[in-house]
Amino acid sequence: MRRKERELTALEDKIAVIQSCKVLRLAMIDGGKPYIVPLNYGFEQLGDTLYLYFHSATEGKKLEALQQNPSVCFEMDTDHQLVEDEIPCRNGFLFSSIVGEGTVEFLEDLQQKKDALNHIMLHQTGKKFEYSDNVMKFVAVARIKVDSFTGKRRDH
Repeated sequence: MRRKERELTALEDKIAVIQSCKVLRLAMIDGGKPYIVPLNYGFEQLGDTLYLYFHSATEGKKLEALQQNPSVCFEMDTDHQLVEDEIPCRNGFLFSSIVGEGTVEFLEDLQQKKDALNHIMLHQTGKKFEYSDNVMKFVAVARIKVDSFTGKRRDH
């Protein structure tokens, strides 16, 4: 990281950024070309491993790309504020961000899918829900096992 003074090194600081963001941008390869989509997500930390969860339709471009190549990169950011200067080229921006990489796995076990959806819903709404087995047939649920991630913040 070029600007070391902005790096978030403490795990709890990086998790706090993940907690405060609501949208994850997921980058993948589709037919040899980059493809990126914004997603709502949920997460959990199990020991030293971070998992990010998302859901989608059971078919489509994103699903096909991830089935072909489950390696992904992701980005999320928050705490946005413009810092103006008299000289426009000296304007800046306050932010907190996370960038990482990992591997996508689609969940097939019914209970794992329900648990993952509750991680998403808890993160997005603060609530857990009940899901009928029938509804679960119409949703794909995936988790990203995060291999590595970095955090960065400019707060002044």
